[in-house]
Amino acid sequence: PDGAGRIVMTCRYCLRRELDLCPRQGRKLARALKEPLRIKDKNHTYRLEFDCERCRMFVIFEGGR
Repeated sequence: PDGAGRIVMTCRYCLRRELDLCPRQGRKLARALKEPLRIKDKNHTYRLEFDCERCRMFVIFEGGR
């Protein structure tokens, strides 16, 4: 009912790559990120998970407020 833990988006767009921190491209700074990464909007929080082998990023709903 609340949807927490549900994958709401799977995409090839990757924030790690956008920030030039992709471990597949040999970037050492990727290990310096505090994981799991999260993004927030006014009412919701989403956790980001990465499948670097398949070059995918998952946005997972964590909850509201």
